[in-house]
Amino acid sequence: MQFLLILGSLLGLIGALGAAGGGGKDDKPDEDDIPPTVPEEPEAPETDEDENDDLEEVEEEGFTPAVDIRISAAEDLSQDLIDAGSYAEQLLEGLFLSADDFGSQRVLNIDLRQDDIDGEGGTAALTSVSGIRQGQPTENATITFDRDDIDQLRAYGSMDEVMEHEMIHALGFGITWDTENLVGRDEDGSPVFTGTAATTSFQEFSGEEDVPAGVPLDGSEGHWHEGDVPGDVMNATVYDGAELSDITLASLADIGIPIDPSAYQDPEENMLLEEELLVA
Repeated sequence: MQFLLILGSLLGLIGALGAAGGGGKDDKPDEDDIPPTVPEEPEAPETDEDENDDLEEVEEEGFTPAVDIRISAAEDLSQDLIDAGSYAEQLLEGLFLSADDFGSQRVLNIDLRQDDIDGEGGTAALTSVSGIRQGQPTENATITFDRDDIDQLRAYGSMDEVMEHEMIHALGFGITWDTENLVGRDEDGSPVFTGTAATTSFQEFSGEEDVPAGVPLDGSEGHWHEGDVPGDVMNATVYDGAELSDITLASLADIGIPIDPSAYQDPEENMLLEEELLVA
């Protein structure tokens, strides 16, 4: 299963949303009417195993995270992508419970690469996860950035947020929901994420008196509906300063990720809404 990232700008979006669609929360296109637009997973260049550089693990002394994210960086990966991968890895590992508190340690292997996808514009990055099994955590994922779009990512200043977004997908956000039966419909027929913790967090955020059917999703059913969860890094639009909300953290707990929400500290204080990236 793949999630991809599409570049956009203030003057209009470049490319198409593909399978994600561009409609609001009430619009979900008929899959039979729309040809698939998600690109095939690009083949990684053949290299000797010794040529891959694993990112240096930086962990708090005495703390062993319950999920050990192990990133394998391709030899030709740009330094700013390596730095963004290290940033997202350390941010997320700092949110996990300790292995001692959780009772065990899981390993998530991420192959981080840059490759030719579809040229400048269009798909800028995609995440794929292999071997999805019900009730089991993700174990192996690939995050690929289109090398023709890296300069535009630099110009937007959103590479850290985009990497964070893709790495959260690698943990299972939007990818394992179907196998866990966590996507439902509200009374209007719009898609919602039905995880208990995230639904409770959304109720507190929205101030609704009645318990909602779930957290509203966009047409792709893999991201939050931006009008209901504004500014979150797991919306379909990612920009410099997009944040991890309590709702997103709770949703990770709903899929079995050993999260300690109280550990989160936002690394970005300023939101630059004019610098946007559309993801799907």
